[in-house]
Amino acid sequence: MSLRRSTRRPSSPPITDSDRSRGGLTSKILLAVEQGQKPLSVVITAGQRGDSPQLEPVLEAIRVPRLGLGRPRKRPDRVRADKAYDSRSSRSYLRRRGIMATIPVPPTGSVTGSSAGRAAVGRRSSTRTTTSRPCS
Repeated sequence: MSLRRSTRRPSSPPITDSDRSRGGLTSKILLAVEQGQKPLSVVITAGQRGDSPQLEPVLEAIRVPRLGLGRPRKRPDRVRADKAYDSRSSRSYLRRRGIMATIPVPPTGSVTGSSAGRAAVGRRSSTRTTTSRPCS
């Protein structure tokens, strides 16, 4: 009987195109931290996933044990987030839970999701006039 090591790697699931970005496989680490930068919760997602839909899982994962007996604290007093979390669903979730939020508003002054605010950004005015004619 030989005591050689097996050079065969364990099988892993096949990698598909949706698992890759231009640079290869990516992932995001989303954190909820206290002011002293102590992590309260960690959620790891795929790199192509959006940030805003992950606000709820990050906040739901917070568990701060009490010094004595009692349930762990689950709800922060305040949330500070960047522009990626500015959406109606994120703000309404925080409002429902009674959490005060400090999230920058986009330059248009409207909450993300309204197409009227985004359509005006970056559009050049055209001086050319066009007339519409029926197709023959």
